[in-house]
Amino acid sequence: MQLPPVEFVPQMCEDHGITAELDLLTRASRTFWAYEAAAERGDEPPQSVFDQAEWQAAEAIWMAVGLLSPVMTWPWRKLDTLLGDLLAGEVWVGGAKTGDGKSTFVANLIKALIERSRGYMRMTIAPLEQSAPTFKAKLACLDLGYDIASVFRQQWWAVGVNEEVGRRKLREALAKQAASPLRENVRFCPADTLDRKGLAAVIQQAHEWHHRLVIVDHIHHMDHGDGPENRGIRETMKLAKTLAKRYDMGVIFMAQLNRGDNRDRRRKFYPPELTDLQGASAIEQVADGVLLLYRPLEENVKVGDIDDVIMGQREWRTVFKPNTVAIRCAKHRLDGEQRNKDVLLRFERGLILDDMVPANVYEPGDASE
Repeated sequence: MQLPPVEFVPQMCEDHGITAELDLLTRASRTFWAYEAAAERGDEPPQSVFDQAEWQAAEAIWMAVGLLSPVMTWPWRKLDTLLGDLLAGEVWVGGAKTGDGKSTFVANLIKALIERSRGYMRMTIAPLEQSAPTFKAKLACLDLGYDIASVFRQQWWAVGVNEEVGRRKLREALAKQAASPLRENVRFCPADTLDRKGLAAVIQQAHEWHHRLVIVDHIHHMDHGDGPENRGIRETMKLAKTLAKRYDMGVIFMAQLNRGDNRDRRRKFYPPELTDLQGASAIEQVADGVLLLYRPLEENVKVGDIDDVIMGQREWRTVFKPNTVAIRCAKHRLDGEQRNKDVLLRFERGLILDDMVPANVYEPGDASE
């Protein structure tokens, strides 16, 4: 990823309204080109005065204003290593079954991208599964460090604050979202459903707002027109990809996993596959990448333990790794070897964190019965 030459940085910062970051971006470009020059001469690389967070911030700011080709790097290191950059013109799909955290993943993604870019990343979201106020409340919970599920259940004792204090802080966080600059960072599509014409209008409006990312949560709540669902989803995604290329942005569709096969009731406990997505054939044809969220099983869980859960003889939470979310790469545009590889991330009080959790995914085998 090539940064702008040092002499061009001041004017580019002024042109794009990021002069507050002039020092950071100048140092980043100077360091980058010093490394390039040393590599060309065959010398040892110079000692860097940058830490990783500063370097990531510089890259994220250039991406946010459209001066680097990628729309974003994934804000969790292990996931970014697995998936690489999301490039302009690409359409990605993220799938999960109900209750496994599609909307929470999106909220975490938005929060992390804004923080990493120091507030310069802008995006549009169409929260079709939940209302915009509900989604904004989730973002407010993440900002405050409140457990989302506990807040929505009114279990303030689990949040660790007095109810009156918690509600007041939530109102303050929501008011902050409605004011500049956060109001410009995240724009919400007001419609509770979208057809292809509406999607085109949302993407065009995002371009006019200088947004680089559009997120639709989720694609199965859209109106894809008459005819077979697969054909409708395919045409919707092809339209999104055409517009993403035209406007130099990325599009992420969240999607529903169909994991309710009564013929194999154990299936929903195991890592998902691309074929578990509703409209999988259309998604596989058009999407540049597909990631699937799920709850990983605790190690040493036996098939009999799963059967006990199915029969109501055991609490279902006891067979899953606590405070952990797993993400599987089901398709990758450039690297087929990444397919069906998983990363595990820590999930704490609604926040997805990039701790080093062992990346093996446990599946009960015949020997575990």
